[in-house]
Parts: sequence; C-alpha cells; structure tokens
Amino acid sequence: MKTKAYIIGSITILASLQLYTSHAQAKIAEPKFENELFLDLENPNPEEADSEEPNVKSFTEPATKIPDGTNNSDLPPSCDPRRIEELALSKKTTVEYFSVMKDFFKRCDADLKTNSAAGQDVLSDQAKVGYDFNDSPLIKEIKVPLKSGRIVPGLLALRLDTTPRPLVILKCGVFCSASSNPANRNYMMHLFDQSPFNVLILANQTGSDYIEANHVMSLGGWQEGQEAMEVGQWMKSKWSLRSRISSLHLMGMSLGGNAAIFGAAYNDKYKIETGSRLYNSVTAICPVVSLGATLDHLYNYPAIGLVFAYKTRQHLLNMRQHLNDVPDMISTWKVPLPPLMPNYLGWLAATSLEKRGFTGMHRELFYFNNDFWNLKTIPQTPTLVWASKDDNIVNYEINAGRAEGYFNDAKYAGVLGLNSGGHCGFSSAYGSQASAAVLRSFVLSNSPEFLPTRYTTQ
Repeated sequence: MKTKAYIIGSITILASLQLYTSHAQAKIAEPKFENELFLDLENPNPEEADSEEPNVKSFTEPATKIPDGTNNSDLPPSCDPRRIEELALSKKTTVEYFSVMKDFFKRCDADLKTNSAAGQDVLSDQAKVGYDFNDSPLIKEIKVPLKSGRIVPGLLALRLDTTPRPLVILKCGVFCSASSNPANRNYMMHLFDQSPFNVLILANQTGSDYIEANHVMSLGGWQEGQEAMEVGQWMKSKWSLRSRISSLHLMGMSLGGNAAIFGAAYNDKYKIETGSRLYNSVTAICPVVSLGATLDHLYNYPAIGLVFAYKTRQHLLNMRQHLNDVPDMISTWKVPLPPLMPNYLGWLAATSLEKRGFTGMHRELFYFNNDFWNLKTIPQTPTLVWASKDDNIVNYEINAGRAEGYFNDAKYAGVLGLNSGGHCGFSSAYGSQASAAVLRSFVLSNSPEFLPTRYTTQ
C-alpha cells in the first residue's frame, strides 16, 4: 500500500505539541455571555415554557477537561477515523467522498459514540473543554477592513513557517464574537491543532464585538455570505502575508452556516479576476439554511425557545447602547416574548437595512432573502453540509434534512446527516479524531495544490 499517511501522523504529533506548548500573551476575551448560553441550553425545564423568564443558571466556571485529540473509546480497526480519511482522500470526486463518509458513520455510529455525550449534554460538554488557545502565541486578534467601511473582528491562527497552506475562514454562530468561546475552542482545535491549515475565525454579525465595531443590527446569510466573500478577497489580495495562502476554504457553523451556504452560491456567481472561484470548498456545519422557518421553530420550541428568547432579550438590551440604526426599537417593553421574537428580529433587521439604503426592505422580504431555497441554485463549489438529526436548536428537517433531498443528484454538494451531535457538538458525540477527520479530509480533498498526489492504494 502506497500512501501519504505520514501527513496524518505529523498532524497527530502537531496536535499534541501545540495543545501543550502555548505561551502567555495578551488574553483573548472569554465572554461570560457566550459560555452561559451553552450551559443554560443544556437542560432547560419544560415546566417553564409559559413563564416570562426561565430559571437560568448563575454562571460558574465549569470543570474543564483537557482534550487530547483522540477517540472517546477504543475502536475496531474498521472504524478507525484515520483509515477512513485515507480512503476518502483516495477518491476523485465529491460524490465518492460523501459515499465513503456516509458508509463510515452508518457502520461505526455505535462504536464511535461509546462513552460519549448525547443530546443537549453535548453543549455543556463543549463548554467544559479546557483548550486555552487564547494563551497561544500563534493565535492573534485581527480586524479585517471592508470597502463598505465595516470592520470584521477575527482570530487568526498562523503557523510559524512560511509554507503556503490552505486558509480556512470560519464564520461562527449566533451571538458569537471572535473570542475563546466553547464553539470556537472546539473547531479551532480541529482545524488548527489537528490539521495542517491556517485558520481565521470571524465574529458573527450578531456578536458583541461586531456590533461594537460597526454599530448596526445585521442578521442572516444573505448579507453575511457577501461579507465572507469580501473577507476572502481582502485576505487574498490585501493581507500582508497573503503569500502564505495556497487556497481558501469557507466554513460556517449554526447561523454562520447560513453565511457559508449562501457563500457557496455567491462563490459560483462572482468569480475573481482570473475567472476562477475564490473559495475551493465550503463547509456548512449544523447550518441555518432557511432563517425565518428556523427562528419560528426555535422560539416556539418548549423550554429551549424560552431560554433562547431570554438570552436574545439580554443580548439586545446589552448591545442597544452600541447601535446607531435601531436603538429606539429596543427596550425592556419592546423586546417580546418567545412566539413573537422571529417577527421582532425580522423587523429590526429589515429596518436597519432600509436605513442603510435598501429601499423598500421589510420583514417579509428580509426573510425571503435569507431563505437559501429562494436562490434556486445548487452549488457548483464543492460543498459539505454537516448536521445532526437530534439538533433541537437548528431543526434538521427544516434545514439540512431538506438540503439532503435538494442535493440528492448534485455533483459537487452533499449532506452528511448524522444521528447524533446535538447542536454542532460532533466531537462530543463521535470523538475529536472522527470530527477532525471530516473537516480536514474535505479541505484536503479540495486542495490539490497542497496535496498534489491523492491518497492511493495499490
């Protein structure tokens, strides 16, 4: 057998080295609000569904577990993620890649999930990951300036060597800032410590640092997908270290996944000067695909909808002082109870857009624009939609489940729909090694310049 297995071996060694050799520098923020959100959503009380405010937990620092990048339990050789990754990388088409990964998780679902967190427990499990990337000298805060005058806060993880590598640009989820929050910690580990990439994590437009920098109320992939295109163009043409980019890859999780899947459509439509696509691949992790339908389901979901509405209210009231567009629309008595929250958020976002020059924008049009299905397009950019069927934050059937049928005969796009993982918690459900293998192999399989010879077997 002839392979490039030494690459996987070096990745494993690199993971253990980088996880434990960080040095002190100025701390990247660890926001209390974002950590609380993960913990409060863990086990909401259904009896509180009709209350105005849930009995949310007072925040205490959770007990941490130090990740080692391995599996959650001993696995049979046929379910070793490293072997499956080698097989996936030997395939020549996106369709074949999906076939390998779907077969792997179908055969090995039970083995991979032994000793794993399940359901909403994955949220608290993610919050307990003691991965202090904010101490690493390889990870710095960055602010990406756009032509519109907006600033996109980010976290840039850059290796010391100057070898051109794939740069993964990841849009994080709702209320997510460019900080050491639970979701960012897990995916930074997979993409940087367990993979040979450089990584840029971008704040979501709903994140506190984004609002403080730009003073506007924005929401959804219709605009955030365009922003991801602008950031990629800036990194490739203006960034002082652009020579270190061998290819660009877009990812997004949760609400950031809405930006990613819209970004796949924009990536096909708006080519760069050479006539090629800006991004080599797109990965949407537990993504919002249809924004309006997702919010309707979420805020009307017993117990969880109440917690989410409470945290939304708290966030909006905290951010009101930083908004220049719609501060008059936010107050303790104007922010509604859960069932009316989707209409209210659409009203805020549409009003903000109209004030910024989108004449005639209204709530219904805003949600129409942020529904991917209304684009009536199937990505030609290699696109992975990765989601779990037990996600009760971003409903599977409304989003990835519908995409599964929509992309059924697609040549370059597909859905990896797993039984478990909760909301974006695949490492908690299936282990770090399997989760990293999915992300790493999809980027590598679409980075021929970095992996010129595919994994082959003889």
